[in-house]
Amino acid sequence: MSTRLNKYAGAWAELNADAQATNPSGEGVGLGYAKDLNENTVKNIFGRQDFVQDLMDYYQQRDGKTFSSIDEARDYFMEDRRWRNMNSISITRDLMDVNS
Repeated sequence: MSTRLNKYAGAWAELNADAQATNPSGEGVGLGYAKDLNENTVKNIFGRQDFVQDLMDYYQQRDGKTFSSIDEARDYFMEDRRWRNMNSISITRDLMDVNS
């Protein structure tokens, strides 16, 4: 694993430990649909209502965008993620958003 990935994995583990310390029962804490995400489950992620709702809520808050269908939300998400993952300025912006 690269140094950068180790850094993020360590930060994620630290956040998880903090959450467990704050709420030892784990009630209301967790990754939800992302907990057991793998190559097989990610293929059907748009079939999960909780994921789609999170997606719609996120883009409503970030961009003021509303969707009339799951397909429209999926297309917007895919376009947004492709553009942001291939654009170095946008990657930096995403990192700044995460850290704020």
